[in-house]
Amino acid sequence: MNNNQFYEKYYLSSDGLKLYYRFYPSQAHKHTKRPVILCLSGLTRNSLDFHDFAVQYQHDFDLICPDYRGRGLSQYDSNWTNYRAEKYAQDILTLLESYSNRDIVIVGTSMGGLLAIGLHQFLEQKLLGAVLNDIGPAVNSNGFARIIQYIQTDKPQKTIEDCLEWLRQLYPLLKNRPLQQQLQFTHATYRIAKDNLFHYNWDTNIAQALRQASPLPTDLWQRFKSFDPKPVLGLRGALSDVLSADTFQQMAQSLPSFTGVTIPGVGHTPSLNEPESLRALHHFIGQFR
Repeated sequence: MNNNQFYEKYYLSSDGLKLYYRFYPSQAHKHTKRPVILCLSGLTRNSLDFHDFAVQYQHDFDLICPDYRGRGLSQYDSNWTNYRAEKYAQDILTLLESYSNRDIVIVGTSMGGLLAIGLHQFLEQKLLGAVLNDIGPAVNSNGFARIIQYIQTDKPQKTIEDCLEWLRQLYPLLKNRPLQQQLQFTHATYRIAKDNLFHYNWDTNIAQALRQASPLPTDLWQRFKSFDPKPVLGLRGALSDVLSADTFQQMAQSLPSFTGVTIPGVGHTPSLNEPESLRALHHFIGQFR
């Protein structure tokens, strides 16, 4: 176990890719019947984003934090057309086969939240609830375009300090976070390559696939509503350009079991470390103890 906190594990996708995930075992309940918390990151993000969250909750829960294909320590796909939601969902379902006797709670950030909505139909009997972090059944097109713009071209940097400075330019609100959180975000965003430079920790071909991706499923609202009566917590950054206030309000109106919390002074996405996020998550996760 790494640092007495998590195991580093790999599994094979249905098409033979070696995929990575972190497993944070419950420290208090080795044979717990409590649900596994599945942490699904954003479009180009990886398991490192959930480290603080996982450590906070692993006293009572087992947690699984995967790297999607083409991200983090998972193998890159030589066929960039496989960078699509259907493949990610299939990979996750393959991973969950090892935990087939356990119920699931999903915490999904951005694209991870969209996957949570899509996975519900396959895990209907096992999925007890979900956290949707700054995402919903409708996505603001301006935010979508911004994301494609910055992920499509690698920006190698010489030092971690250079990486942080570049990210502060990309995300002006990043500097409002504590320095430790800024550095954690930076280390999750970059990796050192053979040229001794820091490169984005994802396959930039993801952008090519994203540009040719189909629009969101037309039935995504219906899939979202199908969670009822299971509890869903929605977090929205007050300054988000991906999840609009109108969509967030509509989510609350269309799903009786939905609780929405807006995080002030934050864009896309909340880090889950803000005081408002911590309180909301503590209350939400607590019901599954």
